[in-house]
Amino acid sequence: MFRKAAGILFACGLTLGWAQPQSGKASIELGIGVAGPGEHASVPVTLSATNPSGVGRILFEVSFPNKLLTFDSVAQGADAGSLEITIRTELLESEEENVLQVELSSSDPIPEGNLLELLFDVAPEAEPNDEYTLKNIVQRIETTQGEALEATGLDGFIIVVGDAVFGCFFYMH
Repeated sequence: MFRKAAGILFACGLTLGWAQPQSGKASIELGIGVAGPGEHASVPVTLSATNPSGVGRILFEVSFPNKLLTFDSVAQGADAGSLEITIRTELLESEEENVLQVELSSSDPIPEGNLLELLFDVAPEAEPNDEYTLKNIVQRIETTQGEALEATGLDGFIIVVGDAVFGCFFYMH
């Protein structure tokens, strides 16, 4: 009986010894938008976190070439659901690249997943197969208590496509 209880306590001790507290890491990832010349491109913004139940505020900055891209608006993403999120944007314009500052905040925890869609207008002069990088240059993520989490980010892209021809697979063979 004693050996069995000691074995169980030993196994629990090992299990508890390996369970480390969450380090508080989070990432803001920009996705890929696809549009033709003169069309709108929608770029998803995704949150990934080791402890998503505590994220309360997200700030990030995106730089993009302004010659053939224009920031239009931001829309709440599908995974934000019915959560009341305050979204603020500010566009800082310069000669070659613009910087878009985005801030999300909520009194409720912000969930992981597709939080936003950044909407851009692609100029009619854009050429098919052009690719524009959206640089995720600044990320700051805070808990609902205002504590900073270790934040990282991934860049996104807008790809310009030409006219697509859709056809029936069986008809074309």
